[in-house]
Amino acid sequence: MRFDIEAVNGAVGRIVRAASSPATGYSELLRFCKGQCPGLPKLFEQANAEAETSGLAAQLKRTIATSPIPAGVTTLYFGLFEATSEERDSPYGGFYVSGVQHFDSDDLDTLCAPPYYPENRYLRSRLLDRAVQAAAADRQNGQFIFYVMMLGVGGILARFAAKRLALKQKVVVGFDDGDVIEV
Repeated sequence: MRFDIEAVNGAVGRIVRAASSPATGYSELLRFCKGQCPGLPKLFEQANAEAETSGLAAQLKRTIATSPIPAGVTTLYFGLFEATSEERDSPYGGFYVSGVQHFDSDDLDTLCAPPYYPENRYLRSRLLDRAVQAAAADRQNGQFIFYVMMLGVGGILARFAAKRLALKQKVVVGFDDGDVIEV
């Protein structure tokens, strides 16, 4: 399935920013994804975005407790990637947190070499794992499912986890190859 990455990125960003809660954001994200890809696996409908957000907030709280965010960090970057490991049979959704002192959306290099790069930066999400697994199983729509669900779910989780922890930093979510959304 071919799709306009810039248009999809914009639509996903708008969905994440407009969400009043993790559940409403996730519901809108599913509606958008199904509109473009009617065969979206049912496993996404069974997810609990509120519980996922609570789980991520707890992980993020532990990360910050052991590696406090330096005073000059104004933006938290939540990076997304597909990961594999010897301990797991299938690929999964990689997710980590870092922080920079200045983020410029016109210069994504401002996300490089972050001064906040905690040792325990890696976070886990079953929803991101599902996105990777569903994408791998769907040859026709896999790239679209991966892009929309990783970016959208990552954005929803990061935005609302940061909000629950009352973090003051701007939140940016994206793939390390350059597609990001400010949430």
